[in-house]
Amino acid sequence: VVAGSLLFSALLIAIGIAGSGAGESPVLPWLAVPIGMSAVRFRLPVVLAGAVIGGIMLVAATVAVDPASVVDHPGDTIATVALIVNVVAIATALQAAELHHRMASVVDPLTGLLNRKALASRFVELEQQARLGGGVVSLIAIDLDAFKEVNDEYGHDRGDAVLRDAAYEMRKSLRHFELFYRFGGEEFLVLLPGVDRDDAAGMAERLRVSIERLDLGDVQLTI
Repeated sequence: VVAGSLLFSALLIAIGIAGSGAGESPVLPWLAVPIGMSAVRFRLPVVLAGAVIGGIMLVAATVAVDPASVVDHPGDTIATVALIVNVVAIATALQAAELHHRMASVVDPLTGLLNRKALASRFVELEQQARLGGGVVSLIAIDLDAFKEVNDEYGHDRGDAVLRDAAYEMRKSLRHFELFYRFGGEEFLVLLPGVDRDDAAGMAERLRVSIERLDLGDVQLTI
């Protein structure tokens, strides 16, 4: 819907360019607006596709309609193309920085799992959905046993590696709809919307067995 609206806006502007002087039209710079707005909503491939479509519309509204106006006043068309390129470049850079900031704030850098901050907002959402729909939400709280001893005996680098391997192994054991978080330190939490206590207990046992069987060399890990 958003992409269609932006394309429709660009088409209307292109029609306005064609009907108000083509290469001399005062409407030319406005073509950069819908293309620039696409960078606020979409990732780079979509933005580039929109820029190409906008370029085609620009050519159709100027060169195809009145090539003499472009030849006589090339500066307006060149300035419009430069404006589109600059708007897309700036908006894409800002979006990339914002996405990076968002991800950094809710993703645990060690394990790649969502962190406690992400858990807080998601849990409120699931709780409200369960209340409105009369559903259930189960939780599995996980703690790696005697993890401090791993750090003391093998060092924190090895401890970090063990945490990553354990998190990866547990994530493999979960189905795609389950939500897995690093709660802090060696503690993890699994949210299970729509899963009752008995099924959640079965999943918890599956996680326990997966860690017990995990080959970590000289480290024996349990949860």
